[in-house]
Amino acid sequence: MAEHDDLLASIAATTADYRAGEIAAPTPDHVERWVNQFDAAVQEPILREMDHVLKKTYFSKETINGFLKGLIRNDQLVGNDPNTFWMAANFLDIQQGGGSQHDLLSVFDENLKAELGIGINECGGSKVIAEELPTKVAADKAYQNAMKNSDKQNARIEHDKALERAVIELLTDHTELFKQFSDNPSFKKWLSETIFAATYADAS
Repeated sequence: MAEHDDLLASIAATTADYRAGEIAAPTPDHVERWVNQFDAAVQEPILREMDHVLKKTYFSKETINGFLKGLIRNDQLVGNDPNTFWMAANFLDIQQGGGSQHDLLSVFDENLKAELGIGINECGGSKVIAEELPTKVAADKAYQNAMKNSDKQNARIEHDKALERAVIELLTDHTELFKQFSDNPSFKKWLSETIFAATYADAS
């Protein structure tokens, strides 16, 4: 019975966070109730194989979070500017049956916000960043005047003011963008440099 009990405890421990928050955490008693549906003669082999397979194939949320955090800042993937890389990345959420893709995206979104302060809704060459903001900023009269009649440093000052006005103008439809711009200095710096490079280059 010692091996039997050890296998029950091992399987319960491996799957401890399965559907955490939705159902009660697995326990040895729960695993035993499950295996009791089989004939006594095959229960031990089933438990051994289940324990072996789960240890090889079950990924806890802690393991997934650790992997994703490393991925987000992996310089072989993202280079030396992870914000720029992920802001240009596209994420598919097209699974028709089941919810594993959506669940994984949700976990990645949590990690991306924790690591870089941006969510996947801001990624993918977002139209608001790629098109709307540059258009609004480039049309700003004070910024246009600074580009025509002043140096690059003063133009940058007017650009930053124009960008802030544009972000506020988009607040109603893009609350997460406004929040990141207001609360996340690294995102604000990246966005300002990106929009300035696009708009000032167009004017020069």
